[in-house]
Amino acid sequence: MSSFLAPLPPCRVDYSLRHGALIEDSDSTPLQRNARVYEVLRVHAGIPIFLDEHINRMRNSASLSKLSFPNESSWIAPLLNLCKMQHGTQNIQLMLLEDGTLEAHFIKSFYPSEEMVKAGVEVGVIEGIRPCPHAKRAGQAIRDEADRTLKNSHLFEVLLRNHAGAITEGSRSNVLFIQQNKLVTPPLDDILPGITLAKVKEVASKLSLTVTEREVPSNTLHSFTAAAILGTSPNVLPIRTITLDGAAIPFDVNSETLQRIRVGYDALMASVFQR
Repeated sequence: MSSFLAPLPPCRVDYSLRHGALIEDSDSTPLQRNARVYEVLRVHAGIPIFLDEHINRMRNSASLSKLSFPNESSWIAPLLNLCKMQHGTQNIQLMLLEDGTLEAHFIKSFYPSEEMVKAGVEVGVIEGIRPCPHAKRAGQAIRDEADRTLKNSHLFEVLLRNHAGAITEGSRSNVLFIQQNKLVTPPLDDILPGITLAKVKEVASKLSLTVTEREVPSNTLHSFTAAAILGTSPNVLPIRTITLDGAAIPFDVNSETLQRIRVGYDALMASVFQR
């Protein structure tokens, strides 16, 4: 990533957005317990990245969950003011509560180091699906299972394999596969429509790269030359290996196509600051 957008040390922000106002209170636990749907977006030097896209997805999650979504006029200005308090880089979580109130607070964030990006990360596979994958909902059992697996391993992320044996998405990410200069993603119907994934597709279009949505049977993973985790925190993070049924399948972290996508995505992020 360019030095301009490299993560900056976060400053402490002891404020949260509650009931349309900024409250000096860093304890967000009660809010998290009552959250129904949520979004996590990156704030860099006071600017929320791809804010409109995250809001639109959250509105869709609310609709799928049969929740009313509050009018933006009641919370957008204080949310932007909250973001401006963060002079470094940190993720902020937006939560839609049971009563239809939108709240927000900064959360502990981890961004892959340059060394991790260069070396790639190790990923595993677990069995499971997310009910209603298009809605980003709190408190899902599959996320808890994934967290337990990650806690007891050296893996960076785990991919989900459905009942048909196909890879769908990561526990907190989307996944991108590459065959030479062609990009493959699991069908959008089966996954959370990731913001990073949508932006990667934009980049691919500009680079005249083909993107195909299709099922990815786990027994075909060895046919791909490269792969990457996509998400708010990892951005486009190369995968070094995917461990499937006890065997580690290697991928090319230096794939030219993957590096072109990474550079293009970084440039797209940087464009947020040039508006």
